[in-house]
Amino acid sequence: MWEGDSLEMWCDSLSYDGNSMIGELYDNVRMRHFDAELHTEYLIYYRQEGKAHYPYSGWIVNPDNHLVSDLGWYYTPIRLAEFKNNVILRDYDFSDMEERPAYPDITSEEYKPQMTIYSDTLRYSFLTSDAWMVGPSTIVNDTATLYTTLGTVNTETDQSWLYNRSRVVSPGRFATADTLFYDGKAGYGEAWGNFVAYDTLQSMRISGNYAHYVDSPQVMTVTQKALAMEFSDKDTLYLHADTLRAYTSYRNRTVQVRRDTLVMRDSLMADSVYFVDSAYVDTINYLVCFFNVRYFRNDFQGVCDSLNYNRQDSLATFVGNPVMWNENYQITGDTIFMYMAPGGGIDRALIHDQAFLTQQYDSIHYDQISGKELICYFDSAKIKELDMAGNVQIIAYTEEGKGEEKALSGMTQVVGSYLQIHFVDQKMEHMVVYPQPVGSYYDILLITPDVLYLEGFRWMSYLRPDSPEDVFRDVRMKAEDKKESVRLFDDAELNGW
Repeated sequence: MWEGDSLEMWCDSLSYDGNSMIGELYDNVRMRHFDAELHTEYLIYYRQEGKAHYPYSGWIVNPDNHLVSDLGWYYTPIRLAEFKNNVILRDYDFSDMEERPAYPDITSEEYKPQMTIYSDTLRYSFLTSDAWMVGPSTIVNDTATLYTTLGTVNTETDQSWLYNRSRVVSPGRFATADTLFYDGKAGYGEAWGNFVAYDTLQSMRISGNYAHYVDSPQVMTVTQKALAMEFSDKDTLYLHADTLRAYTSYRNRTVQVRRDTLVMRDSLMADSVYFVDSAYVDTINYLVCFFNVRYFRNDFQGVCDSLNYNRQDSLATFVGNPVMWNENYQITGDTIFMYMAPGGGIDRALIHDQAFLTQQYDSIHYDQISGKELICYFDSAKIKELDMAGNVQIIAYTEEGKGEEKALSGMTQVVGSYLQIHFVDQKMEHMVVYPQPVGSYYDILLITPDVLYLEGFRWMSYLRPDSPEDVFRDVRMKAEDKKESVRLFDDAELNGW
């Protein structure tokens, strides 16, 4: 059968009603319309409407795509096809082949699709190359698998729009959002609304209301209530900043991961994640946070302007008036370097320039230690040793009595070049100042206001996050507490991000 110069049909036998203009084609049916070719064993063709319908499985092929389903419709006026039940769309790329096959055999292993879509219901336009998915659908490509119930993919431009909390799963990573966009040719993607990404091997979760992703180099930028969570240890670290940027790379190694459900410990991590095995693992190696950084963990909390976390070296760098609290101690300095222990927690902290350690007794009395450089060593999230060098100055209070009758009895002032303190249960067990320290002792009743504080003293408990949710509290450092310091980034370096 021919109709015009663009539609041809072949079959073993047919029945055609001239009054209704409906034809039925049987056995080895083949319909060609422009560059699309439909194959089935039984086809109903509505000539007046220009509609072809196969109710018992068939497939449509053009030079780049193959679409298979249990039943389908093809509309010749608009070159649109609809597919239902067990739909499979295979998209091929023959651009690198010297001789492009006209209609490759979909059963042949010679041709591997660059993308495969499995769907319950799919509509495909042979004019625009758009595929619309309605119902449970899975998109598989070389780097990731996508799950959606509503979305569109353009097989020519390789652009995808996915809705309804669609998910992206790749080896070692998982992401979801209200709306996802990805441009495969340009190599970038965006996400809007309740974006969440997991690095399952690094035990890290990043969330926000907007995310931007670039394939090369692999960089993910998250803004609008951005939050990073690290839960490799028994405790969970919550970190918020105006912008979070994660740098990702592949590790070429075989990894065996339990194919199990990740049980979240906190209400903010209630989603379930499934792991997969892979020899190429996609992991976050660097995390950069700017500006107005606030973080909380049960054993330490802090604020700063910007933060850089190198996962490979387990090193976090805090700059821009950084302040860190560990139980009743406040630590400040020009720059704080925090080395994480294997499995999570703090191993040691190095405070570079203007190092200051403070412990509060009451509203006016504080233990204070200042110097140029400070190293704090931790054990089970508690300070166990402290070493300081360069212009060391100390104010330390002594106590008398027991229980409720315990009270401050005096204050010791010491000046020296080097200091070493050992702690037991967060309290100083013994202190060594050398060489040739100079000191004095004041009875508590004889202390005057002019000797209460060392130069550079600041107590900034008003900034301290006291819960995971409190990292989102918008509180800024008072002008009198700020010190001139270096920032990790400036606006020019961020290129608008």
